[in-house]
Amino acid sequence: MSTENAIVIAGQSDGGLTTIALGTKQIPGVLGLVNFSGGLRVRTCSDWPQRLVATYAAYGKQARYPSLWFYGDNDQNWPQPMPQQMFSAYHSPHYWRGA
Repeated sequence: MSTENAIVIAGQSDGGLTTIALGTKQIPGVLGLVNFSGGLRVRTCSDWPQRLVATYAAYGKQARYPSLWFYGDNDQNWPQPMPQQMFSAYHSPHYWRGA
C-alpha cells in the first residue's frame, strides 16, 4: 500500500472521543487513529461515566482501524480506572452495558 495519501486521524479530549467515533466509518486512506485523553463529561447526567464506557464499547464493536490511546497516570480529567475501563470496553466483544 502506498503511504502517499495515508491518513492518521488524531484528537484530544472531546476530539479524542470524536476520533474514535469517526473510526467506525469507512474512510479512504485512513490507516489508524490516535486518541489523546479522549472523553466527554455530561455532568447533568448522573450516570455519565457508565454511558461513556458504553459508548466506547459500541464504537469498539464497529471499529475499522487500529487505534493508539494516550492517558496519563496523573490525568485530572480521566483518573484511573476510567481510562482502563473505556479501553477494555472498546476492545471487548462481550462488553455488557447492564439494564
